[in-house]
Amino acid sequence: STTGFLSPFYSDPDGDRWLKENGVIDLAGSGAVHTVGGCAGLVGSILLGPRIGFESGTLEGANEMLCSLGVYILVTGWFAFNFGSVAPLRGEYQHLVMAKVAVNSVVSMSAATCMGAFASRIVLGYYRLGHVLNYSLAGMVSITAACSVVEPWGAFCIGVGGSLVCLGSSRLLKKLRVDDPLDCFPIHGACGIWGLLAPGIFGSRRNIRLSYGLDNDAVETGNQFRNQVLGTVIIVTWTVTLSGVLFGTMKTFGLLRVRETDERRGLDVTKHGTPFRRGFAVLDFTWEQVKAIRAGLRRQQGKSES
Repeated sequence: STTGFLSPFYSDPDGDRWLKENGVIDLAGSGAVHTVGGCAGLVGSILLGPRIGFESGTLEGANEMLCSLGVYILVTGWFAFNFGSVAPLRGEYQHLVMAKVAVNSVVSMSAATCMGAFASRIVLGYYRLGHVLNYSLAGMVSITAACSVVEPWGAFCIGVGGSLVCLGSSRLLKKLRVDDPLDCFPIHGACGIWGLLAPGIFGSRRNIRLSYGLDNDAVETGNQFRNQVLGTVIIVTWTVTLSGVLFGTMKTFGLLRVRETDERRGLDVTKHGTPFRRGFAVLDFTWEQVKAIRAGLRRQQGKSES
């Protein structure tokens, strides 16, 4: 940001900058996007409570082929998002910075995917496609803040660290009996925090100068890391507080969770009218059958409410 109070250009009425030197570096949103979403999701998961079947382990798995397609679509857009975020920076070396951002994004994601696969095999005793997909996203989240200010070797380290952060935080939530169905906090919250700290650890003076036009010794003196920590604390505190107020209010008035019957059927069926028949796809139904199923669900819902 070039205008917010975490910007290197922001100053108080006396002209003193809120954060010395470079302020907080977060090119494409490890903090502003992912940490916010991940922490908000964690608060929501805690206040909502676990799904039916979570404690007994009877929850059904997702379609991993569709999950793979979703991750592919996400990652494809992510590249444009990361090096597209360089456009507002302007400058003589903008094209070089964009190229570095693209390379670092690939390196981080690949390192996280491979490291996560091996780590889960060691820790859990097996490989699983769903976990590997999560580690790919973890690598992208981790590099999003620092992708313009680190070298490829730094991106590799960030990706490896991101996969371990994701694995560790996911296992921790399960031990604490927190039901996070999509590993939202491990991927976006925990890895977002790790990614927000990364510019202060792996960033270089040269890359910061090329990206932002600021030339100082903030990284060498540790001032950059201090600013990243301060920015992380502010973002997490802000998000957790507001999310707690929002979700807490919804829970108080009974607006946070659906009825048990709706939860057992699935919200695709009860809220969106998607026909469901075990072992068959929606495409196996004619449009007349779909309308009949929806009408039956509405009648059944009306009887239960009365």
